[in-house]
Amino acid sequence: ALNEACASDIEKSCSGAFFTDDTITCLTQWTAKSALTEGCQAALPKEQEDDVEVIDEEKAAWRAKRKAAREDARRKLEQEKNPEEYNRKFQEEQQKKKMERLKKAAEERANPKEEEEAKPGPSPKPKSGSKGSS
Repeated sequence: ALNEACASDIEKSCSGAFFTDDTITCLTQWTAKSALTEGCQAALPKEQEDDVEVIDEEKAAWRAKRKAAREDARRKLEQEKNPEEYNRKFQEEQQKKKMERLKKAAEERANPKEEEEAKPGPSPKPKSGSKGSS
């Protein structure tokens, strides 16, 4: 049905590549949507961006978990080979992380975010009357 509805577009934009694996890719990604006829645009499958984002988030989480596991395994091997050198490097890494956190905190204090400035804080409590007033 797609090949029939988009015959002129396939001939013009996709070098006549009817019934190939690249037909849909050509029409949806390689050719501007505005260059396609209305009938062809209606026949194209709808994009499923939401599913892609979910997969990407899941894949990113899996990659982060695997990266952490590889890093832990590397550190254990390094510690077994040369414990003194490992401890020295570990202390250096901890010091570097601490300095980065302190630097980031100082930058945040120096440049407060607009959102924090716009948030209404608690209103000051009204002062009660002073003692001995007449």
